[in-house]
Amino acid sequence: QANRTADEALQRLLANLPHRELTRLIGYSPYDGHGEPSWHLDCDFSTGCRIGREFYQDALYVIEQGELYVVLCNAPEHRAHVGRFSERLDWLEPESMSQSLDRY
Repeated sequence: QANRTADEALQRLLANLPHRELTRLIGYSPYDGHGEPSWHLDCDFSTGCRIGREFYQDALYVIEQGELYVVLCNAPEHRAHVGRFSERLDWLEPESMSQSLDRY
């Protein structure tokens, strides 16, 4: 219940920010299958880290020029390259995939 309450509070905060896109997604590890609901928000880096800290997140993912990085919220200068963002996605249907990837 605590996770749901925090997620609803995060959704309200994100919905009121100036941004171009807010998307619900499920991030998961292709190695062990662990996944959890997440948000994709088009915002500046410092805002993302600030929100992450506010919601007690250790890290967040950043997409830069199509590359995916994991970044520590409390030490944003530390980042690890994960790979191409487009290679880390699963899609239910090709049309939305094509439209979404055009931005990256």
